[in-house]
Amino acid sequence: DQDINDSTSSSSSSSTWRYKIPAGVRDFPCGWDTMVENTLDPAHFCAAHHGTLGNRYTDPKHYSQKVIQQVSRNVTSNDPFVVEGDFGTLEFQPPCLVRYTPDNPSMPFGGKMTIATYCVPTRPGWVRPLATVIMKERPPFWWIRENVQLSEFALEIFMNPLTPVWMGHILSSIVLHQDAGILYYQHRNFRRKGYLSKGQGSDDCGEDSLNMNMNKKKSKSYHDLAYMPNEADKAVSMFRQWLQRSSDGGDVTFDPSYRDDPTESIDIFDMWHAHTSQCKNCSDAYERLETARKIAWGVFYGSILASPVLATSANTVADIPLTITISPWTTLVLGIASASMGIALDKFNGLFLRYEVRHTDDSIIEKLPFF
Repeated sequence: DQDINDSTSSSSSSSTWRYKIPAGVRDFPCGWDTMVENTLDPAHFCAAHHGTLGNRYTDPKHYSQKVIQQVSRNVTSNDPFVVEGDFGTLEFQPPCLVRYTPDNPSMPFGGKMTIATYCVPTRPGWVRPLATVIMKERPPFWWIRENVQLSEFALEIFMNPLTPVWMGHILSSIVLHQDAGILYYQHRNFRRKGYLSKGQGSDDCGEDSLNMNMNKKKSKSYHDLAYMPNEADKAVSMFRQWLQRSSDGGDVTFDPSYRDDPTESIDIFDMWHAHTSQCKNCSDAYERLETARKIAWGVFYGSILASPVLATSANTVADIPLTITISPWTTLVLGIASASMGIALDKFNGLFLRYEVRHTDDSIIEKLPFF
């Protein structure tokens, strides 16, 4: 906690910096080590986050990196390692803090924004990333300039003090769920292939106890299971090197005794149980928006029922008969407006319940349920 507090306090001491904590809180169905690796992998931005934080067509095809500070040989010292290159700067502070200062075509912040993420294990096979965003103030109306990236515009909305807390939480799933499916299966694939298994039995079902004992796996290192010849994998390789050393007797031990159930049923893209139902800001906002949705549909059906009645005689005023005429265009416009609001809220409120990402989509707009 001291690391993030130092960063935020130093930033808040100057009026030119602002920060937001936390940048979305929810649990993901993968190991904490898998989440740390994800935050240390700059190349995944242009692949997993195409359309939001990266672009699979225009981002660099090769990321050049250099090591600024190596992994400490003394795993109990908790010294960080640092790499920097075309994507910006990455720093890993044991045991689970990653600082990322992006600077690339899709996130052109030039060292003026840092994301500090704690990857905290909550239970076997689950992790909760706690992210703090620290950003330097920009001139007013900076977004009017040309070639503003989606990541810049989205971050400005997220950091704006006028943006409701629930809005930041719900819309963050557009980015976070781009990782969810990839990390879920990566975590389980490595466990089933014996990553640091320390002799755990096979995860295959349908085997009797004798066959399972015969199929016990030898412990495998990360490099036994992954081929990483590119510079972009340097930070990931260094983290796995640190974890291997820590698992052999350091302060941080990796307990691989967790064996996931192949029959388990997990909705990777669930939002209601993972966040909304446990967040007062989001649950209250959902109730209010649901009320607005029901009112909108009520007005729509009411306008349909009222449309045949185009003229109504009312009481007289000063003995002068008064006739109130309702134009059919009034009920038509009211019906269209209320139906449009109802449809929009039907789609938007779905983000509080579930948001699924399809990586085959070529545009973030195609991924949103209300387009």
